[in-house]
Formats: sequence, structure tokens, C-alpha cells
Amino acid sequence: MEEAKSKDKSSSTMLSKLTEKFHLKTHEEESQEPTTVVKFFLRESPTDIHPTIVHQVLSKRSNLQEILWNFSRSKDKSRLTLKQNPHFYKDLPTSPEAYGSGFQTDPIHDFQDVDSVCVLTDKPGRVYLETSRDVRAFGNTWVPNKAIIFKGLPLALYCFFVAHDVSDVCGKLEGESIVGKPPLCMAI
Repeated sequence: MEEAKSKDKSSSTMLSKLTEKFHLKTHEEESQEPTTVVKFFLRESPTDIHPTIVHQVLSKRSNLQEILWNFSRSKDKSRLTLKQNPHFYKDLPTSPEAYGSGFQTDPIHDFQDVDSVCVLTDKPGRVYLETSRDVRAFGNTWVPNKAIIFKGLPLALYCFFVAHDVSDVCGKLEGESIVGKPPLCMAI
């Protein structure tokens, strides 16, 4: 009996050290952690004024993986899959006039201190564009205000990811003058 108590105490001590070292929380502590409700706008295009709105309850520890997991488990039109290659943007304008040829923004990866997030996905297939500067691959394009907006990454990175069966991981939105002008070749 004493041996069992000794092992129990040893296990308890080891668990305490691991909990402290890796900042683990008990279920009770986790349930007391403050949460916030974030509104996600699933848009068909950057200027979509009738998006699907999804609310997610996030904690300070919430990350991209958790958010993607939550979306992948939805059963309705709010379901997002990795194949759709969703990217998340803060303060994406809905006005077409805001998207000129010099428009540029990066997706967010930190969801702390945000009330709302815009979500854009890729279309099936890729658009390849060769400019005077380089070759690029894009997962989606839009023309909100007489300027083409591209969602993608440089082809060199794209080729690396295709070889490893991974989609566009960048998600940068760029206007046509940022991407490069004039286009020499464009294929879908």
C-alpha cells in the first residue's frame, strides 16, 4: 500500500512539473478562460455584400488550426475545407473603389483582438501569369473596379508546394500593378 502511495505521489509531482513547464491548464482553469465571439464573413469575392456569417467563440489560445477545424466540421454552407484553401483577412473593404491596381494585403494568422474576419477561398484550378519580372500562380482572381486582384504566391514557391501536394499557403491579395505589368502570357 505504501509503495502505491509513493508511486502516486511521484506521478503527481511529475504531472505538476510538466503542467508548469508546458503551461498546461486543467479543465476547470480552461473553462474559466475568457472568450470572445468573432464574426467570420465568408465572401464569394472581396466585394460580396451578402456573405455567409459565422460566429465562432475563441479564447486567447485559439489558433488557425482550431478555426479551420471548426469550419471543417460544419454541415451547411458555412463548411470550409482545406481544398478550398481559405485565407482570413482583417478589415477587407466591400467597396469596389477600394480595389485599385496597387491594392495589397496579407492574410492574418493571429485572431486576438479582432471582432470580425473576412474569409476568401480559391476557385478550382490555377491561373498562371508570366510578367516581365517573374512567373506567378494564383488560386483566384477578381475584377472589382477595372483592376484585377490576384490571390496567390510566386511560382517558384508554388512549384515547391505542388511537389509536396500543398495548396497556396500565402493568400496575399495583390492588384495588377503589384503583380507585374504587362502580362506576357496568361493560362488557366
